[in-house]
Amino acid sequence: MRNHFDESQRLALSRRGFLGVAGLTLAGAWAPASGARRRRRSEDPVFSWAELRPGLFVSVSQRLGGNVVASKSERGGFVIDASFAGVGPALHAEATDRVGSVTHLVNTHHHGDHTGGNVAFGAGVVRIAHENAAPRIAESRDRYLDQLRGTMRQFGNERGEVNPAIQAGVESLLAREAELKADDWRPAVLVCREHFKNPLEGEVTFHRFGPGHTDNDLLVMLDRHDVLHAGDLCFHGLHPFFDPPGGASARGWVASIIKARELCGEKTVVIPGHGPVGDRAILDAQRVYLEALIEHVTREIRAGKTRDEVVQMSWPFMDGLGFPQARPRALGAAYDELVGEVGHP
Repeated sequence: MRNHFDESQRLALSRRGFLGVAGLTLAGAWAPASGARRRRRSEDPVFSWAELRPGLFVSVSQRLGGNVVASKSERGGFVIDASFAGVGPALHAEATDRVGSVTHLVNTHHHGDHTGGNVAFGAGVVRIAHENAAPRIAESRDRYLDQLRGTMRQFGNERGEVNPAIQAGVESLLAREAELKADDWRPAVLVCREHFKNPLEGEVTFHRFGPGHTDNDLLVMLDRHDVLHAGDLCFHGLHPFFDPPGGASARGWVASIIKARELCGEKTVVIPGHGPVGDRAILDAQRVYLEALIEHVTREIRAGKTRDEVVQMSWPFMDGLGFPQARPRALGAAYDELVGEVGHP
């Protein structure tokens, strides 16, 4: 990675730098903003942006949900993942500041911290997702509205203050809450095996390798930049989040990671869904975790351990990772998937 970033960028995207960037986001959250929709770059943004390549920006923040990309293209600007509903307007404005008018928005999967902000990208923006994501996004309207109503609590400080850009965006959306429909979030262009015409052809290639984190994971290769946005198929330095109702599969996840790794060369930059940016080694680390999870849970099932017992367990490969609340969920999901193969204790 040393050859692909200057020193300040490398530090910002290291684990230490990632935490620092997250801290700056929070520390700057209460700075005054101008009334103009397009803020000057000198003013403190809601999102923390690093320029990976000329015209290609990434924002990494645990508090703001999944990692976001904004990139220039010959067709206009495009964004990968939209964060939460309440920060969607700020994201749209900040992405526009950096890459020009946003013409396309890609969702790597259906989860609300990646799709809630879709509503802020109006009818003129083409929304793209896997075909399995569309119904899941459409049925989430009420949850997205709950995100909007909870924005001040989620992003406010101890005095209840929130970044003025966030507040203005939330107030604007809530003012027309009754008018907001499922279609205001739903993707219009669906990645599927048949009849898919890529509107970002030449800029982006979409890959889908089967169920993993969900049943609608998209890997997004930014071809000109040799950058892979892996979505939530990759959690860097964190316990991965399993969503069984959303189609998660431990074995499918491993298979998808193997295929994702094949897309990467020595110089490929990999953006995980959560955690700091890295290279193909972070995909290797995700595979090691998942294979160890399958191995250990399988062994405990064979030893006669119950699900309740397994979800309380931990092993060294789980040590030192963030998202500790996701650990028992991963164990339980793996147990439910693997017990059918091994047999009930």
